[in-house]
Amino acid sequence: MSSRPNSVDSLTAGDQVVIFRGNSTDYRVVPFDVLKDEILKDVPTPTTAQTPIVQHYNPNGDFTLIVENHAAGTYLVLNPSIGITAGAITLPSHDLVVDQQEILFSCTQQITNFSVNSGGAIVIGAPNAISATAFFKLKYDKLSDTWYRVG
Repeated sequence: MSSRPNSVDSLTAGDQVVIFRGNSTDYRVVPFDVLKDEILKDVPTPTTAQTPIVQHYNPNGDFTLIVENHAAGTYLVLNPSIGITAGAITLPSHDLVVDQQEILFSCTQQITNFSVNSGGAIVIGAPNAISATAFFKLKYDKLSDTWYRVG
């Protein structure tokens, strides 16, 4: 390359980029699209947050409920018309859940005696009673096979 290349303010179809190839001490040109594709191969693709799937349940008395299993997470919304004496939820089987899967729980009425059945995993921090308008969130850690209360 004997002369200094001109500079440009924008790219157009067919433009090429000058590259110095160090191992052969030579200048080469490559189409801009090829260079762009080569660079983008190493750029990580951002992951989008998944929206939990809503599971509605409207008990009018004591209940036992199996929480639906969704990799995106499950948002369990309980809307009983009266306070509940005893209620229980059973989490999805630990063989079927994925790492970092979440269960969100919300209830509009009080549940005096509440239990969370593990589905085979350990559960740490699960509440044993729910006050009106209470909520909590559990997150699964596959390495320890444990649901942790995180909110």
